[in-house]
Amino acid sequence: MVTLSDAEQARIRALLQRFNLTGAADLLLEHAQPCIMLLLHPDQYWSMPSRPDGKDEYDEDFLMQIALADMPQLPGSPLPGDGLLYVFQDIYCEMYVDSVEVHWGSTWPSSRPRPAPPGLPPATSAVINHGKRCIFPLRGVIGLDVAPKAQHDHDVISAVEARLDEGRWSDFEDPNSIYARVLSFAARAFDAELDAHLASGASERYWWHAGQLLGRANYKNAILAAMVARGEFNLIGDFHYQRKHQAEIDREGAAWPLLLQIECNPATGYSAGCDMAPLLVMRHDDGQRPWQRFDRLVASVAP
Repeated sequence: MVTLSDAEQARIRALLQRFNLTGAADLLLEHAQPCIMLLLHPDQYWSMPSRPDGKDEYDEDFLMQIALADMPQLPGSPLPGDGLLYVFQDIYCEMYVDSVEVHWGSTWPSSRPRPAPPGLPPATSAVINHGKRCIFPLRGVIGLDVAPKAQHDHDVISAVEARLDEGRWSDFEDPNSIYARVLSFAARAFDAELDAHLASGASERYWWHAGQLLGRANYKNAILAAMVARGEFNLIGDFHYQRKHQAEIDREGAAWPLLLQIECNPATGYSAGCDMAPLLVMRHDDGQRPWQRFDRLVASVAP
């Protein structure tokens, strides 16, 4: 199991106290998972050069590469401690859930039919903007992925309100409301640098947030992965069937943790195809450590 260091646990406790949420800590942290945020600076990038032979045919499905040795280490992480993760997405894939491909190794995957983008550093974490021919370096920062993360996670806020029972209607625009405090806590638990970014004049997290490694796959995405693995993709909208088989689907869904989340970002130009919802990539956990094969993946836009 992935765990937090003592220093990170102290940081989370301080945030709970700061936002007066200590009395509901168990509700907020029940499904929390440590993660590694993938951050960029929109003004720091390399321009993609043209090839000397004038041929610019390269693998346009390539999204990013992650040098694992340069990432902060999470105790209990299933990821290898070295090598690179090469991430691709075929947006024209017949089944969107099968659209993402991840390879682990030390060099560009030989199975890919086209070469790497020109100028891609061979052993550096980076994300690419194909439209602007830019390559952004990435760095990793440890965070805690907590609820609320998606629409159904807002039930957590209702539970916190019932627990704290402050006798006031929750209003997002009121910074002292439970709703606003929970969102503020969640944002800072996830991003330890958020206050520093805001103090520097940055106004929107998505300008520097490119994605994350590990973390929590929300319930609906885990269920989607389980049903795809069961060969029941056509039954995803059949709620009667899901209720009938909920126990076994829940059990199988727990075996599909989050591997990677890719954020829509105006700097990188990435869009998952559903407003600004991120793309979640889940990997089947077969119990082997460290993970070295990534041939059982399910991709889904977060609800």
